[in-house]
Amino acid sequence: AVFSQRQIFRDWNYIDESEFPEELDWFMGCDFGYTNDPTAICLIAKKNDKVFVKEVLYKTGMTNRDIANHLKSLGLENLLMFCDSAEPKSIEELKQMGILAKPAIKGAGSINAGLSLMREFDFYISNKATNVKSEQMKYVWEELKDGTIINKAVDRDNHTMDCLRYGLYSKFKNRNEFFVI
Repeated sequence: AVFSQRQIFRDWNYIDESEFPEELDWFMGCDFGYTNDPTAICLIAKKNDKVFVKEVLYKTGMTNRDIANHLKSLGLENLLMFCDSAEPKSIEELKQMGILAKPAIKGAGSINAGLSLMREFDFYISNKATNVKSEQMKYVWEELKDGTIINKAVDRDNHTMDCLRYGLYSKFKNRNEFFVI
């Protein structure tokens, strides 16, 4: 693949799901969409410094009931799902329909903090996750007119990237993986 200096994530691995470790602790990230933007949901698991990803949903026109029914049809209703906290009503409706939905941690600086956290891991993505791959290739830093690349992600073609960031940042933002002797 050809990478540009602007690309945020370059070295992700796309592999067959049969190569994923068997015992993984899965959770989900969700970026809501409806008309122009798709709702994107990914399954995410972290083992040591490796993150494993499967694509669950990438579709426009999905109501909250459609989302809940889709997750239930896949048996995923009991997995924790970190959702875009800008839609508290959607999160509450999903909860009322039996989905384990929680608002993602967001706030000032959380986009770059989440991207920085994501860059700490090696990613192993299901080769069936075509939308993740497409968006990963298009996910770039903004560029000024003079060609200077700035530390701000371009806000387009980023629905799966957002759902991955919501999930990983919300679950591992305050992780404490060291111990004091």
